[in-house]
Amino acid sequence: MKKRIILISILFYILLGAYASENIESKIVEVTVFTDRAQVTRQADFNLQFGEHKLVLTNLPDQIDPNSIQVKGSGNFMLSDVKLTTRYLTQVVSLRIRELVEKRQSLEKEIIKYNDAVNEAESEKRFIENISRKLTATGEGSSEPVLDPGKWIEMVSFYREKLGQLNAELRESRKFAEDIRMEINRINMEIQSEGANQNKAVKEVEISINIIKEGKGKLDISYLVYGPGWSPDYTVRVNGSSKEVSLMYQALVWQSTGEDWSDVSMKLSTAKPQVSGRIPELTPWFINAWKPQPVRSSRSSGNVPSMAAAPMAKSMAEELPMEMAVEADEALPDMVYQTATATSATTSVLFELSGKNTIISDNQTHKVTVSVFELPGEFLYSSVPKLSSFAFLIADVTNNSDFPFLPGGSHIFLDSNYVSDGYIESVSSD
Repeated sequence: MKKRIILISILFYILLGAYASENIESKIVEVTVFTDRAQVTRQADFNLQFGEHKLVLTNLPDQIDPNSIQVKGSGNFMLSDVKLTTRYLTQVVSLRIRELVEKRQSLEKEIIKYNDAVNEAESEKRFIENISRKLTATGEGSSEPVLDPGKWIEMVSFYREKLGQLNAELRESRKFAEDIRMEINRINMEIQSEGANQNKAVKEVEISINIIKEGKGKLDISYLVYGPGWSPDYTVRVNGSSKEVSLMYQALVWQSTGEDWSDVSMKLSTAKPQVSGRIPELTPWFINAWKPQPVRSSRSSGNVPSMAAAPMAKSMAEELPMEMAVEADEALPDMVYQTATATSATTSVLFELSGKNTIISDNQTHKVTVSVFELPGEFLYSSVPKLSSFAFLIADVTNNSDFPFLPGGSHIFLDSNYVSDGYIESVSSD
């Protein structure tokens, strides 16, 4: 009997181990930003016992591309399954949204206090006005004595002073209440822009593993999330005396995925993942030479062409499109391939930023520095007097760096003085 109980216990333990499921903490360690999406890499450490386990990474962005999930790891375990699921929330999980909701609740309590102050002041004001009407309502047939002038002056002074205090309190309380209402409206708009609602959805990655030997393990989970992006931005500083050009290569990065990128290694890519990897196929065009029909002469009953037929055919041939004049067996030009490149058709470049960077999920542009260059240049003055009375200083600068310059806006300074905004076209590296 003991043997059976022990056997059942062992089987029960194995079944529990086979269906063990637990949430694990993960941290974003690396992000590669493209022009319309980003590849996020998370790291998770764990220490599990022998058996099968289901590890769940929860509260991931809803914009994850389900076909982009990759899992790598190290440790004595075997990966058996990776599954992406959607979970609909009944409460807000974003830290930023929680802060906004708590602030709104605090302001709503504050506005109640000012509304109470307004009501109390208005009630007191009505009370003073009622007393004033009662004192001044003495007329013929009334048994109430008429106040002497000294009492009247004292009453008017009291009335004026008290009403002035009450009106000042009302103005101040109403102003504070209005300011709070405006702040609450601003917070509501920010919460709405964050996408908070009662049906907010988050993604969860379920990773099934089999622990071969008890001990520590590590997982690297990467996925693509839509929405983030970046664009180049330049600051050009020209030294008028030394004729030197300093160019600061910067990037404007934004994201609103619902998760903050805090102290992560960041890379910026010029690749175009949105472009299909399938090579386009050209459909053939079939061209035939035009053959003019002979013109029948009105004086001849036969099929002899008229002398006017030759010049007419020549005239019509001259009016033909060029495509029609191409011989049928002439070779077509080679097909042009569209590759993942920048707009100037340079090859894709990956900028790896130094140090750690933080981009919070606020959909605001955050400026990060890619590099700073001291570039050689030649300066000359140019003017067009017929069209403008100004002379322009032009710098012919050579890009001798290893970085290609992508198309983007520039801010130009001359001797530390802001001059104007410009635009830099694509310039390949030297």
